[in-house]
Amino acid sequence: MSASARTRREVSMREVGALAAGAIVLSVVMTWPLVLHLGENVPKDLTDPLPQAWQIACYVLWSTDGFPELVNGRSSVEPAWTARLVRSTHRFPNRASVERLRHVGVRSVILDLDLVAGTPQEHVAARPIAGLGIDRERRSHAIVYDIDP
Repeated sequence: MSASARTRREVSMREVGALAAGAIVLSVVMTWPLVLHLGENVPKDLTDPLPQAWQIACYVLWSTDGFPELVNGRSSVEPAWTARLVRSTHRFPNRASVERLRHVGVRSVILDLDLVAGTPQEHVAARPIAGLGIDRERRSHAIVYDIDP
């Protein structure tokens, strides 16, 4: 049969269902650590060259729940504005960094204690917050800082 003689056929609902089921199974298989440990600290030994990527994936997934506005909600591109903001907060929590965050509308900062080793934020949890107009609360492996408006 020549190419011009071939006719387009309709796709059945059964074929659409099979394709959708296959896509769901493939998604689960490809993201099994995230699915198994959703809402928990993902084990670091996943034989992945970038084990922190699984933990970061949890934050990416969380950011889609209601799509809250995020200052650092970006993909592989870091806008210059974001880079400057991140640099200006390396000494968080201090007066300058809290005022900068407050100025741009940030009302909470989450410090994941499993991700800070070797970063400028490594000792943030031990820094004093008295007089800064912020509160902090330990939640599992994270510290949540609430910044008063």
